Amino acid sequence: MDGRRTSGYFDLRTLDGTKVHGGASVKKLQLLQKATACLIERRSGIPPTPEGVGILPQLS
Repeated sequence: MDGRRTSGYFDLRTLDGTKVHGGASVKKLQLLQKATACLIERRSGIPPTPEGVGILPQLS
């Protein structure tokens, strides 16, 4: 998967998830500046379970 839909259109969103444009075409985009850093987003979600708790049976 290369991140685009098969039609060549995709949604543009800000980092907080707000939709900027609903159907941007890859053909109409223009590169303004190359990235010099990598963005990483960390979300807090389901905490890790304690040892021995899970959906698979424990093998002895």
